[in-house]
Amino acid sequence: MKKFIHFIREDSMAARTVQQVLYEAKPREKAVSGQASERNLVNVINDNPGFKIRLGGQTHTITGARQLGGGNPEPKADIAITTSTGKDIGISMKKPNFAFFENWMDEKKLRSLLSSVNIEDVDQDKLVNELKKEAKDLTTSAVFKNEVKKEYERMMELLPPNESEKIKKTLKDGNRFKVSNLSISSAQRNIIKDVLLKDPNKNFGTSAISSRYKIPNIYKSMKELLGSNYNIFLKNIIGGSKDNPYPAEYVLVETVPPKISTEKIISILQKMKTVDDTVRDYSSDDNVNLKFRLRPMTITRAAYSSTNMGKFKKGGSFWFDDIIGVSWTVFVIK
Repeated sequence: MKKFIHFIREDSMAARTVQQVLYEAKPREKAVSGQASERNLVNVINDNPGFKIRLGGQTHTITGARQLGGGNPEPKADIAITTSTGKDIGISMKKPNFAFFENWMDEKKLRSLLSSVNIEDVDQDKLVNELKKEAKDLTTSAVFKNEVKKEYERMMELLPPNESEKIKKTLKDGNRFKVSNLSISSAQRNIIKDVLLKDPNKNFGTSAISSRYKIPNIYKSMKELLGSNYNIFLKNIIGGSKDNPYPAEYVLVETVPPKISTEKIISILQKMKTVDDTVRDYSSDDNVNLKFRLRPMTITRAAYSSTNMGKFKKGGSFWFDDIIGVSWTVFVIK
């Protein structure tokens, strides 16, 4: 397999122009989240049933819609719209700035995706082992280790002396950081949050915690790693495999506001592309090269956020280093 690797630093601050500063000073409309956009579309459809749309050369009368829940595996369709025939059409909804198709995958989830495109076990082993090797090589580099260490040591420096030893024992067994058995009480987490936000050097933000320590990600080209399996993999990533509980037929890239007109609903829905068309667009566009993103989660970030702790533990089922205190999960991104 050819190697294609690119590192970037998270939390990097680009220089801002005068125009950007002026723009940021203006009052902004409240952003619509992805889930809110889904709910908005479902609500406006259910409030205005009976309209017609043209999809794939056919006319459909839309009688209702519903938002689909999660699960394991999670449905690829975010919402289902129902036609007058009783047929459901599964839609994968993405915001215009969406960046990923799958996130926070452990080894089991990654192998499940590879199996869905009939990649044999021996080739799965080769690919998974290469990704793990990239994570290991970066993790054990002096620069990476130093940044993770500085982040942890700064947290411990800020903690009151009577708390630092207790939290240290919570995070470690001897000289090894806990991974799958990590457990932090809400009281301890609140103590950590409080001291990090009060760091005079502002290493963790001022109003919400966001570590300023530079922990890089790894990016690897899926085209180069998957070869002839790339298009099939794309189809399953975008629409779901035959084993998916609710595959998507169409992809909608749109942010839907609440309370829109029926004409606008029709216009939005008729912008949808089939999964097959979306795959063809991506595979033929030289500017689109989907990547595996290996994302690290450090012990410090797991300590101050319960969400991060779940991601840290999930990385324990892909690749981790319990001496350094970091684990890795896999994304598929644009």
